Amino acid sequence: MALSSEALTTYATARDVIGLGHDDAQAAQSHIERIINAVSEAMVKAAWPKVEYQLSVLEQTLGKQAYLAGGALSLADLLIRPVLDVLE
Repeated sequence: MALSSEALTTYATARDVIGLGHDDAQAAQSHIERIINAVSEAMVKAAWPKVEYQLSVLEQTLGKQAYLAGGALSLADLLIRPVLDVLE
């Protein structure tokens, strides 16, 4: 399963914000792809109730405020985007 171009762009933005080098970014992308390829459909089905719960917590938080961790954009906001892209 390849990462979407949007997920990669978001990851690249987060990478630039936290200052990862090119080699570090390639290693991280390779690691993410290995994890995605190792996940079975049964594992996803078993974990889905927990995912739905966490998404409801995320929705509740963002229903009250514009950002995850306070009143301004933070690393939490940047890092959650690729996760949500994968869930799409």
